[in-house]
Parts: sequence; structure tokens; C-alpha cells
Amino acid sequence: MALENRLGINDAAELARVEERLGKARAFRLFSSGLLDSLEPGSLKALSTIHRYLFEEVYDFAGCVRTVNISKGNFRFAQALYLDAAVYMKGIDDSYHYEGYNLYRTEDLGS
Repeated sequence: MALENRLGINDAAELARVEERLGKARAFRLFSSGLLDSLEPGSLKALSTIHRYLFEEVYDFAGCVRTVNISKGNFRFAQALYLDAAVYMKGIDDSYHYEGYNLYRTEDLGS
């Protein structure tokens, strides 16, 4: 089962492919736009802005702190109950790793 999405895709594998393709294209534009230079590194606002930019075409919740638990395949993201603590008490850098965010390598952006 796929995450609820704006594209109406019900197959998780198809959604993953589309999310990756769109996300990489948006990441390339994000790096090229200079928007990252205007964001405060490590801030929740920066993370929210980046997440919204990358995934707003796919998910209604893009850029928002989750209030529900989600998973993809066998990977469970941090429980929503603990997100505020992970972001505000541990620091945003730890929450990136805890949530399992992937960084797009620049050589992958053109594919």
C-alpha cells in the first residue's frame, strides 16, 4: 500500500519511482536556484522549506511536521509522538538521520 499522495498512485513501488524522479528533478532545481543559500543551516524552517520544495507535487503534508506515523516498505519513520522532541531537544541534525532522509548526490541529479 502506498502513502496517500496527490497523484492518486496506489502502488508503493510506482510511487517510489515517481517520487524519486520528481524529487531528483526538484533537488537539481533547488541547488541551482540559490534558495539554499537563504536558509539557516540546521533549522526546522530550512528542513521544512527543503521538504516542501522537494515533495509538494507528491504529498499534501510536504513541509509539515508529521502528526501521524508512516512507513515505506520495511522502514518505519520516527514515531510522530517523538518528532518534536527529536527536532527541538536533540537538534535538527540528529533528526535528519533519525528520520532516514536521503541526500541526493549531485551525480544522481541528472539521471
